[in-house]
Amino acid sequence: MRRNRASTHGHSDHRGRSAGLRAAGTRFTRPATALWAAGVLTAVLLPIAASKSAVAAAPASASASITPPVPKLDWKTCDGDFQCAVAQVPLDYRDPRGKTISVAVERHQATDSAHRIGSLFVNGGGPSEQLSSFTVGYKQLPRAWRARYDIVGFDLRGFGSSTAVKCFPTAEAEEEFLSGAPIGFPVGAKETSAWIRTWAGFDERCAKRNGGLLEHISTADAARDMDLLRQAVGDPQLNYMGLSYGTVLGATYANLFPAEVGHMALDGNLDAVAYSNGKDGLPTFLSVGNDQASAAVFKDFLDLCGKASTAACAFSAGTPAATHAKYITLLRRLRQHPVTIGDTKNCGYACGVLSIPLGSVSQWAMGADLLQQMWVASSGAAAGSAASTSSALSSPAVSAPAAATTSSAISSPAVSAPAAATTSSAISSPAVPTPAAATTSSAISSPAVPTPAAATTPPAISSPAVPTPAAATTSSIVSSPTVSMPAAATTSSAVPMSSVASMPSATSAAKLRARTTRSGSDAPASAVYTGHEQFLAMLCSDSPNPRDPSAYTTASRLAYATSGPMGLGPAWITEPCAGWPQGKDRYTGPWDRRTANPILLLNNTKDPATSYQGAVALSRELARARLLTVDGYGHTVFSNPSACAMEYETRYLLTGALPPAGTVCKQDATPFPEASEK
Repeated sequence: MRRNRASTHGHSDHRGRSAGLRAAGTRFTRPATALWAAGVLTAVLLPIAASKSAVAAAPASASASITPPVPKLDWKTCDGDFQCAVAQVPLDYRDPRGKTISVAVERHQATDSAHRIGSLFVNGGGPSEQLSSFTVGYKQLPRAWRARYDIVGFDLRGFGSSTAVKCFPTAEAEEEFLSGAPIGFPVGAKETSAWIRTWAGFDERCAKRNGGLLEHISTADAARDMDLLRQAVGDPQLNYMGLSYGTVLGATYANLFPAEVGHMALDGNLDAVAYSNGKDGLPTFLSVGNDQASAAVFKDFLDLCGKASTAACAFSAGTPAATHAKYITLLRRLRQHPVTIGDTKNCGYACGVLSIPLGSVSQWAMGADLLQQMWVASSGAAAGSAASTSSALSSPAVSAPAAATTSSAISSPAVSAPAAATTSSAISSPAVPTPAAATTSSAISSPAVPTPAAATTPPAISSPAVPTPAAATTSSIVSSPTVSMPAAATTSSAVPMSSVASMPSATSAAKLRARTTRSGSDAPASAVYTGHEQFLAMLCSDSPNPRDPSAYTTASRLAYATSGPMGLGPAWITEPCAGWPQGKDRYTGPWDRRTANPILLLNNTKDPATSYQGAVALSRELARARLLTVDGYGHTVFSNPSACAMEYETRYLLTGALPPAGTVCKQDATPFPEASEK
């Protein structure tokens, strides 16, 4: 088990199929996306015209009428039969002919060149670097997409192989610096103090080492870069598929360049208004409802586990109620006596909350196995302290949200507070006001979200020139986004998309990945640095978060009262934004510019990182969007396949045909299948 520092409930950073697309897993990904507490960033950027269709107002300056040059892509063979190039783009789009930075790009050309449509840009969430696992992600895309499109991915500015935000010489040096902060989120006053102090020092260091780059790391900047890349590959319009955080990138592009929107499919959607403008002064992931989405899905996780046999769900206690009680007891034990699980030597309260891969329904049984391992490991310690009941499960006075981000962690669907948060007396910490008992999902869920009807069957793709896509399979290769990510049964590996993250799925010293250099063909492999600061640079610039560190303590109390333990990670993950340098290029809308073509949105009804309510909101915010609903669990439809939804998405990407309004598809997998069902 990897020692992640800021995680996203294993629902965002995306460790299923989307991990390959996202390099780090949708961090929103878990995805664990939440926006909360007081204090809103004030920096707002008026969108800059980067092409004839960027109709948003441009800054009042002579340079506003000057367009940036289209980069020349010198493609070279890399990673086998892939091609790599580096684009030079403006650092500051207010000065489009001024200083430039690098954006690393990779593509695989269409396998059916005779019927090639153009390029399909993809973003697997996070926000995180994408190219380290691009070759793996490519193979997970439907054959029909690969046949008709050149598949193009790129590391966003500030990430990975592009001009990157970098605060430490190595990932090991970063891990050493962060070793003074608790992993996941702080529990109690002592850990809260250490958390705030450590991340404040982290922010200060990053500000000194990255100069003016941090002012121009935003999704709006990334969207402008993507439009230059579109022009560089010769496409008249952008065809795009984004997961988790990648939906934010897609929605931003659609409103900066509405005339250039071709076929755009967004999966695992965030409410663009809540993400970019915040809600009630809360941190980002609380604003987008990541805490409530995670709580609702986790409640179902325990309910369904309790109804299953121990062969199907190892953590089952025979009934839903007994299984909820068992989990509360487990948290109590871990709070008092952290255990060793694999190579994780201090698996405590936060570990018990953040280690469940809610983002991938096919991994729920593995998550239950992990909880059972914690249960067995904690049994001996618990026997020596039987008196530790109510006080031990005290609610961490302060908690930091698991990253978004990416992949499976970018979580947030059908809002319902987990039964895990039972009576306040059993969980509340004396240092924290006793939270009210978590309410039920019915009290929180939006009445505007319709209950999906029975799944419909899409018509088959009849064109003989279009190979019918094979049913999407689940893989453990994904990621961590995305647009995070998302993450397997470790702490989160988000974004998350988002992922999410799904949102920030934290990384460990192992975040340095060896891969072929972006600039050469068969050049020696080089290490790509992907530290926490890259995720923070984008998120802190994009979304308003409290500037007062103490606001996150208040936010964590609110989140705990509503969502129980699952609310703690989302409340804390963006606390590092309190001292992060403010960017200049945040896009806050409008979100309803009429696009040249309609946009397809896909969302699971019970996504733990990017809630179904968020998808409904985005479908109403965008001028021309159609929502395809999948009745099922997990972060993103791509990571939790539905043959029905994949057929509709493929038809749309190849022909532009939308599914009928109100279409609902079924998910292929079943949570905790018994042996007879496998």
